[in-house]
Amino acid sequence: MTRQKNPGAITRRRFVQGATLAGVALAGAPGIVSCRAPSEKMNVVIIGSGGRGRDNMAEMLGENIVALCDVSEPNLLRAAEKAPKAKQFRDFRKLYDELKDSEFDAVVVKLDRAHARLRHPTGPTAEEARLLREAADAQHPRGPADH
Repeated sequence: MTRQKNPGAITRRRFVQGATLAGVALAGAPGIVSCRAPSEKMNVVIIGSGGRGRDNMAEMLGENIVALCDVSEPNLLRAAEKAPKAKQFRDFRKLYDELKDSEFDAVVVKLDRAHARLRHPTGPTAEEARLLREAADAQHPRGPADH
């Protein structure tokens, strides 16, 4: 007795393929649902707002600056004129103690020292962080002291 093929019948293979596809779709759904619209502004923290930091801040004025931090009070007050709603800090440790991680999306850091420790990654994956670094290097090549 030979089986007749019914094109609309659900075979074991079709069931497994459909279940797998549904599982993958559900696993990825939270990331898609929780992502922001491209038009939504990022919440940014500025650490170091004098000198080059002033230029960095000027590039971020289109975003929502939620906090400013600078050890120099004149620099901090000058920056606060451009972002009056931002919280002000003179010590970055107090900034990190007071702000919740959910209150900001990015940190722009300009320090007078060559070394800084980053709290937030530059990208969600190492590969994306590497790509961002390569793009930044292409725009602004770094000197030996910047590595």
